[in-house]
Amino acid sequence: MREVSVTDMGCRWRKPAVAKATRPVSELYPQVEETYNALARDVTEEDMDWFRSALHGTLCGMTWLLSPEPQHQALPTVSQLVRKHKDRGLEAVLASLVLSEDQRLAILTVTVGQRADPQWQQHRQGRLTASNFGAVLSRRSSAPCPSLMKRLLGGQNLDGVLAVNWGIMNEPEGVKAFKMAHQVEVLDSGLFVSRSGILGASPDGLVGPSALLEVKCPYSQRNNTITEAVTEVPSFCLCVEGQGYALKKTHPYWHQVQGQLYLAGRDVCYFVVWTTKEAVIIPIAKDPAWGKHLLVLEDFYRQHVLPVLVRRED
Repeated sequence: MREVSVTDMGCRWRKPAVAKATRPVSELYPQVEETYNALARDVTEEDMDWFRSALHGTLCGMTWLLSPEPQHQALPTVSQLVRKHKDRGLEAVLASLVLSEDQRLAILTVTVGQRADPQWQQHRQGRLTASNFGAVLSRRSSAPCPSLMKRLLGGQNLDGVLAVNWGIMNEPEGVKAFKMAHQVEVLDSGLFVSRSGILGASPDGLVGPSALLEVKCPYSQRNNTITEAVTEVPSFCLCVEGQGYALKKTHPYWHQVQGQLYLAGRDVCYFVVWTTKEAVIIPIAKDPAWGKHLLVLEDFYRQHVLPVLVRRED
């Protein structure tokens, strides 16, 4: 009697499956019960809205595909609005510049990234921005000088200016110094615009819900300590106050910082001055007495800047 091994038999796992019994199509696909009522009309938008709402929040790929198209709000630039309304007069142009809260938020959102985003430059053009507030408020005569107007209207190309490039290149170092000192997150900021649509401000960062960040990297003092800069340069932006430093209220940076606080609706600005030797951080509170300058700046824009913008479009 010989013992049969597994290899002596055919591969059972290779046997073809037994064919199922042949059945008519009516049995394979029985008719739907008469109680089922198909939609005997065209699908309406209301039907689609109901379907979308039923799918909302479910783990279904169709949820994203059926989501409504985002509403893209038109954000015309100042030059576009001036070109459109200039024939109706200055007051019509001014009225067209007024922004809703949603429009201001939209501009702030699309301009995050500032110099890296072309929209930031587009929405700054034609507006009076915080970096120029000091130059306007400190002018000695009611009529602006040609150099100021050239600066305000974008006639000066600062891309090749060494001091400007130095500040842009080293701004991240100032932000890093602040983050290391305070151990907080700094968010990128876009362009804050006033309700009138005339004024704008772009802080270097946002800190929490009520503070912002502004960084200065003075090229002329790049290799000095802050103490050396304060004691050796009378025009330096800082002065000694108590055991530390303070931003001079007569310096253009003071007006820039206050303008940023008012337009951003924040209470404190952390003002950072960075050199290759050290960095100082000065908290600057919003000055209740400064708010009146906003009216002065808007009046200046109406009288001197807007008429030039309109003439340029003729």
